[in-house]
Amino acid sequence: ASQASFEIVAINDLGNLDPNLDKYPWPDRPLYYDRYPLMANFAVKRFLTQRGCPYNCAYCFEHVFKAMYKDKGKLIRRHSVSYVLGEIKSIISKYPTKLIHFPDDTFNFDRAWIMDFVVRYKKEINLPFTCNICVLGMDEEMIKALKEAGCCGVSFGLEHGMEKIRMSAYLNKKIPDRYYLDVTKLLHKYKIKFLANTMLCLPNESLDDAIESLRFAKILKPYSVRPSVLKIYKGTDLSRLVVQNKLCDGIGEFTYKCKDVYGDFDKIRNLMWLSNAFVKIPFLLRFAKKVLSLRIARWFEPLTLLDHRREAKFFHTPLIESFQYFWQSRRIFL
Repeated sequence: ASQASFEIVAINDLGNLDPNLDKYPWPDRPLYYDRYPLMANFAVKRFLTQRGCPYNCAYCFEHVFKAMYKDKGKLIRRHSVSYVLGEIKSIISKYPTKLIHFPDDTFNFDRAWIMDFVVRYKKEINLPFTCNICVLGMDEEMIKALKEAGCCGVSFGLEHGMEKIRMSAYLNKKIPDRYYLDVTKLLHKYKIKFLANTMLCLPNESLDDAIESLRFAKILKPYSVRPSVLKIYKGTDLSRLVVQNKLCDGIGEFTYKCKDVYGDFDKIRNLMWLSNAFVKIPFLLRFAKKVLSLRIARWFEPLTLLDHRREAKFFHTPLIESFQYFWQSRRIFL
């Protein structure tokens, strides 16, 4: 008989958060770039400048992360401007790059850092860049400075176009409509394109709610809407609320399935491929409920290819590279 093998797993206590991120080396990008030429030659290169997010949205892990690391140090930490610019220089000197993207949760967090960064970035890098922002904390001075430094696009979470749903306990995104209206007006003024991320199939959401959400997104006039179906991850405040209020309709390994209270989720999911059609051709919104309710509405799914191409243009990605990326990732897109 074979001898049984046993594996002992040790779970250590959480360590303290190191406030000095600059003491760690840059990520070893050649480890991947040398193995995957598509990544090495891709027009967009991404650089993280910070860790952590100051907000406590119910669907996100951040509030759980903060509880885990309570009294263990400063959660939101950032590399120095010199560190970030040094890493960018090391990559763009070796690999073709048309645009830099900063995927930080809230790139505009820490105003003093941003205002120092934009001056030095323009002088030392001078490539167009995009970033993720939160509309809170954005004003005309910052938007103008970002534009002058080369910012050509930003992405932010709208989540839902109905303020009462966005700010409810289920999402807990405490940003009133007026902030989105004011900031997007300034983004248009300085010709900075923006992507608005939205969520579909939320707790207690009806088809009328989903359409109303899109109406508000249309008012903002985004370059593109990025819809996604909500995933409720275990351990989040949102997961606790859906279980507590009996809005859970199934349990996965890591997620809960949201209960379809009004039987509208199949119709709402059609917004995955029709959202931008309604936003770009506003008069179609008057027919949205009928179109989304059609059995053949799913036949419009190929429109997502147009959304992907629009997003590729947003990130200055050549058509051939877009196709290569799509083909390598076709199981995700199709």
